[in-house]
This record gives sequence, C-alpha cells and structure tokens, in this order.
Amino acid sequence: MAVEEVGKKTEMGGGVIHCRPDACEFNEASIYGTSLARSPIFQGDHGVRSAFFRMKKGDVIANHKHKKWVQVAILNGRVQVTQDVTTQFVAETGSVYFVDPGHFHIETALEDSIILVTQGEDRPGWLKDE
Repeated sequence: MAVEEVGKKTEMGGGVIHCRPDACEFNEASIYGTSLARSPIFQGDHGVRSAFFRMKKGDVIANHKHKKWVQVAILNGRVQVTQDVTTQFVAETGSVYFVDPGHFHIETALEDSIILVTQGEDRPGWLKDE
C-alpha cells in the first residue's frame, strides 16, 4: 500500500489520513478578523472540513456564527466560549463543544491552545461533489 507524505500529514491508501498537530505545517489564516495558525486536515469532500488551529493566549475570535454545524476539540490549552455575549464556559484540554448553525459565539484563548475544528463545509465551490 502506498503512503504519501503531504507536509507532515500522512495520506494512506484506502481513505485514511493521519496527522499530529506537533508535526503539521501551519500557515497564517484570517479567522473572523483574527490571524491564527491553521493546518487543514481534510476539506471539500463528504460535506465536511477539519483543521488544527493554534491560538495564542489572548487571541479572540470575534462574535460570529456559522451556516452549518461546528465541533471543536481542545487538544491543549483553555478557551473561553461566550454565547449571546452573556453565557460562557471554559473549554479545557480534552473537552469538546458543538455549535449549532446560526448561533453567535466568541472564542478567547486563556492560554496558548491547540484546537481541532470539524464543521459542515459551507464555502461555495469547495464541495467535491458539487
């Protein structure tokens, strides 16, 4: 079976992609006006996309909503999540939260953090089966 290294992400035959955030290549991306380091894992197929993000302590992803669902796993660190400007909780290493489409929220890194974001693909033209 052929194994292809793409950056530090391993794509194996049979539809398996394996990567670790400490071995991935990150590039700067603007996420709702905040510059974050992003390493895409999977996008454009099955209606889903997934990426690692590095948030530095104090980074704030401004009040925003998504057209489709979003699931966030905190791999390392602590992120405060505020919904509707008043309700908040702290997601810590090992925790996961899910945001339904259309719900406004703010994410603030309370310390340097690595998060895994998986969401319904909502960018026009990105779905491979369109």
